[in-house]
Amino acid sequence: MRTILLYPILLLGVHTLAQTVDVQYQAWMRYQPRWVLNEQWSLKSDIDERVYVFPFRQHQYIFRVQAEYDLGEHWKGSAGGSFFQQYLPQDPDVAVTGTIAEVRPELESNSKYKLTDKWTWQQRFRSDFRFFDGEDGFAYSHTRLRYMTGMKYRISDPFALTIWDEILVNGMAINEVNFFDQNRIGASLQWKWTNKLAWDLTYFNWYQLRSTPGTYYNRHIVRLALQHQFGQ
Repeated sequence: MRTILLYPILLLGVHTLAQTVDVQYQAWMRYQPRWVLNEQWSLKSDIDERVYVFPFRQHQYIFRVQAEYDLGEHWKGSAGGSFFQQYLPQDPDVAVTGTIAEVRPELESNSKYKLTDKWTWQQRFRSDFRFFDGEDGFAYSHTRLRYMTGMKYRISDPFALTIWDEILVNGMAINEVNFFDQNRIGASLQWKWTNKLAWDLTYFNWYQLRSTPGTYYNRHIVRLALQHQFGQ
């Protein structure tokens, strides 16, 4: 009986020892302009500079733009794309040896449901169609599906706190990829500075399964974003 009980414990221990987790620390700086064209249409953008800290080194540069349409009944839909430049290798202890570019056509939908005067439930669905630069130009790799859900609590004007979680999975791949990609969980503090400007300070944990079985990234990330609205 002792042998039967001990066997699964030993298996669990071997599985745990076989995992390799790289812990990394990053800081992201983001500018988020939004152009309100009319009551239904907007253009929105993200410009990100992402760096490793401890030690300091570049990680990614990102530019995203989407056209957004107000669907009514709490929902908005958008389509657009983003450009990524990834600095290699993904190890801050090693000097940059090269870069790889990626473009992502994107489809997205967002919803907000006001539950009380203080609480709002938020959701986001996004599809990333990933194309990587190679010897023959950009080629399709796979599609990544993302779902984010969160609760926003209005502390008092002009401050609000949001707690959120996002799951990312892969599919429709040219070559074999992991089904589970990563999970992100975090909290954001928003300060509405003016009617057109707001600051957002976020901490989140990024836990990602790498292409090599049993290896993971465990990233602790602090992001400072300036949200800037133009137009109405």
